[in-house]
Amino acid sequence: MTHYVKPTLASNPAEVILHISTNDLKNKSSSTLLKTVDNLGEMITESKDVKLTLSEIITRCDDETLADKAVCIEVRKPNAKPILISTWYRPPNSNSEILDSFEIFLQNIDKENKEIIITGDFNIDLMPSETDNSKAKRLKELLNTYQLSQVIKKPTRTTESTKTLLDLIICKTDDPKTATTDVVELGISDHNLVYTCRKVGICKQKPKIIETRQYHKLNNAKFQNDLKQALLHINEHSDPNTALQEWNRIFLLIADINAPIRSRKVRSDRQPWMTDEIKKLSFHRDYLKKKAVMLNSSAFHSSYKKCKNKVTKLISNAKTHYFRTNLENSKNCKENWIHINKLLNHKTVKTQTINNIKFGDQNITGDINIANTINNYFVEIGPKLASVISPTDIDPIQPIQPCRSEFNLRTITTTELIQKIGKTNLNKAPGLDKMPIKLIKLAGDAIHDSLLHIFNLVLGTGIFPDDLKLAKIIPIHKEGDKAECGNYRPISVIPTVAKILEKIIYNQLSSYINDKDIICKQQFGFRPNHSTETALLKCTDQWLLNMDKGMANGVLFLDLKKAFDTVDHSILLQKLYQYGIKGTPLKLLASYLNNRKQVCVINNNKSGQETVQCGVPQGSNLGPLLFSLYINDLPMCLEYTQASMFADDTNLSCTGRTPAEIEHKLNADLSSVNDWLEANRLTLNTDKKEFMLIASKRKLNQFRTDIRIHINGSIIKQVKQKNPLGITIDNELRWTEHINECNSSA
Repeated sequence: MTHYVKPTLASNPAEVILHISTNDLKNKSSSTLLKTVDNLGEMITESKDVKLTLSEIITRCDDETLADKAVCIEVRKPNAKPILISTWYRPPNSNSEILDSFEIFLQNIDKENKEIIITGDFNIDLMPSETDNSKAKRLKELLNTYQLSQVIKKPTRTTESTKTLLDLIICKTDDPKTATTDVVELGISDHNLVYTCRKVGICKQKPKIIETRQYHKLNNAKFQNDLKQALLHINEHSDPNTALQEWNRIFLLIADINAPIRSRKVRSDRQPWMTDEIKKLSFHRDYLKKKAVMLNSSAFHSSYKKCKNKVTKLISNAKTHYFRTNLENSKNCKENWIHINKLLNHKTVKTQTINNIKFGDQNITGDINIANTINNYFVEIGPKLASVISPTDIDPIQPIQPCRSEFNLRTITTTELIQKIGKTNLNKAPGLDKMPIKLIKLAGDAIHDSLLHIFNLVLGTGIFPDDLKLAKIIPIHKEGDKAECGNYRPISVIPTVAKILEKIIYNQLSSYINDKDIICKQQFGFRPNHSTETALLKCTDQWLLNMDKGMANGVLFLDLKKAFDTVDHSILLQKLYQYGIKGTPLKLLASYLNNRKQVCVINNNKSGQETVQCGVPQGSNLGPLLFSLYINDLPMCLEYTQASMFADDTNLSCTGRTPAEIEHKLNADLSSVNDWLEANRLTLNTDKKEFMLIASKRKLNQFRTDIRIHINGSIIKQVKQKNPLGITIDNELRWTEHINECNSSA
């Protein structure tokens, strides 16, 4: 009996249908099974010709053992007959009656009238010599009845004394589309790999191609000497733009000669714990396996087993040492999770392959077209959001008290430059200049004088070179439909030299800001000794203290829409002036923001250049600091509530004994926040505005009157739990849901 459930992903024209048993749905293996099919679905959907959805077909059989071991997927290609691919497993100790259930299985599949491919470990020897095997005869009769053929002809399990054909692939008799079949000895199991190739008209995916420099050809002494001689005249330039253009030209020319760039296909990720010893021993293990099978030699079989065990032990020890060392040497939580995710084989970086994108009513395809569309979208975000904001007479600078101190840039020394270059992360991707930090570090003393001259020219003249303002934009998918531009975050990859220069400016500016205590205490993002943990501890501690006093907490969660991309440059520069950043430093930051250009890269294809009219670059050193200064005066507009901010994630908290008191306080300050946002040309994200009442259970029972929080005529939804900054908070601060989620994750 078969039960159909409709597909959940209706946007795709084709389907993958999952066949599983009711028994399998109840046991623990079903989750693994579903994940496997999901992963297969994701892989196939990357093809431009075959698009898939998932739905369930529950196949009920009389024999529970069979039901637990059968799974099918259906692949549908437009204008072609569907292909039903199934796996089946027969436990070795099961009796012959299980083949009766297999016959029911074949009957159900045959009714579908589709092409059939069945594979799996049947634990029934189908070698031609096994003519007296009753299970083998019964299985062959079933295959003949349903016009099916078993295409594997070689032994799939070979020991010192036996050669058996247990792993089968079954398809329609004399199917011309089944091109090749074979058995491959892998050496990692006593069962060999079996495969069949079926001809199908699917466009081949483009391989991932990356460009790398051939460092093995680099003679470092010659490289440094060539640079030193060629860069001698750089100190004669007095204009930062001219000096940097000449420096870049010479550096890249000599780099291309000494360490030329080559393109190569990326086949798979290299295992970091893999050693040359393990590789050599693995090849030797496979050699022994082949010899043992070819010669049917007990001596080779014995040697193979010993070698296989040694390889397994070496791999285990190497992985243990690698992960233990990295976990012990991790500097922070972030590094710990990177290594834990590697250990668990979780992908920490989402694939950025984009096959199509929606723009209005159009469906954009083609890498360059997609790149241009997304780049234009990113550039137009700020102006479009600002255009719908109502004009206001409120002065965005008025709340800021002018700083009596003044920030001055100082020239840097060779020692400082060497330290900054030395601390730059080697793993950071190069920008459009294709200049990796590794080359800068290898250049050593040959570039210090010329680079120091350029950087001090920049700091002295207040001119940020144009070549350092061209960013490579990588769109990172956040959540939701991958075809929607709004579901991507632009990450700026800036030139290598810009990273070093920005770090120098950042250190001087942040030192001034911290010394003068300019950043408000309510801001926990992008500050030393501040983090999401300190933000959450501060809030929850205050909420608990209020609850102990018999008070209720009204908490309003706000999120700014595309906040980094909508920063108004004119308003930002006025605020910087109020904070004591004047003269040449202000001129430099204005130059840094003005006439910035970006190129979007999709699937290794580049868009055209677009000029950025507003916003601060995400992924840079200065961008987050400038954004913090831009929204620094937000808490000054509040009268009844306390703000807690982590970058653009903001919550407003107030206390009260009655619903009316909390309603008044939140509505009054929310109105003030709305006025502040309009003055600063920022927009609230309406989808993420939520309100929560946090109090003891007894107090919550007393608050039976609805609290209406509203903004611009829109009522804000009240929730009983919320997930700010990665944790689950409920309205009684019991942490039950958060603990359950942590347990589930672990």
